[in-house]
Amino acid sequence: MKKYNNLSELLHELSASRKYDTSLDAAIMYQDLIGHETMQALGDLANGDHREMFYTVYQIAYGTIDTLKFYAQHSNYCINLRYEKDEAAAQLDIQKSINEAENKDHSRRYNEVCGEVQKATKEIVNLTRESDTLKAENERLTAEITALKAKLYDLITK
Repeated sequence: MKKYNNLSELLHELSASRKYDTSLDAAIMYQDLIGHETMQALGDLANGDHREMFYTVYQIAYGTIDTLKFYAQHSNYCINLRYEKDEAAAQLDIQKSINEAENKDHSRRYNEVCGEVQKATKEIVNLTRESDTLKAENERLTAEITALKAKLYDLITK
């Protein structure tokens, strides 16, 4: 089995040949090469030109579950999704604040309108009472005028 100086060298050769070893010795060597890389270097390799081969080697070295976890933490796609999620959450918070302010304004305006409607309703009730009182007074005065006209007629005709 050939020895490699670093993971990048291994990935370059495996990508060119498209042949890789899945033996236990190879898995141990892959683990050793991966273990000697920094997280930044691993992230760069995971998103670089040989990313497909990187994940193949990583899967042989650590298994499917750990490979998926690494992918979720270090792939540009997942990083971008988390960034988009954070941006959407920030926009949601902003929109919630806007909605709360608008709801408060609408509630304030609604209460003002309700107060105005109550005042108008009271005014209508008062005006209706006053109108009824004036109608009754008008009917009384009309009856009194009619009675006085009748008396006047009686006095004139006697």
